[in-house]
Amino acid sequence: DWDRAALFWSKVIDVAPGDINALNHRGSALLRAERYNEAVVDFEKILGLNPNAYHAMYYLGVTYKYGLQDKGKARMYFQRALDTSPKDQNFVKALQEEIKTL
Repeated sequence: DWDRAALFWSKVIDVAPGDINALNHRGSALLRAERYNEAVVDFEKILGLNPNAYHAMYYLGVTYKYGLQDKGKARMYFQRALDTSPKDQNFVKALQEEIKTL
C-alpha cells in the first residue's frame, strides 16, 4: 500500500525534515501511488538539499515522462542526471534509454 508507505515516511520527515533518504522513499511511494505532483515536491526538495542528487533527477524524469506526460521536463531531468556523470554504467544506460524513447 503505497499511500501507507508515504504516510510512514511523512512521519519520519516530520522528525527529520532534511533527511534525503526519507524524502526519496516518500517521493518514490508517492510516485507509485500516482500522486505525481506531491512526488515532484519531494524530489525537488532533495535537489534543494543536494543539487547533484542524480537519483532525484532520474525520478523527476520518470514522474514527468510517465505520470505528468511532460516530455520536455522529463528530457531535461534525465539529461541533468546524465550530466552529473554517475559512475554506475547500468544507471547511465537506463538514462540513455529513457532519453532515447522520448
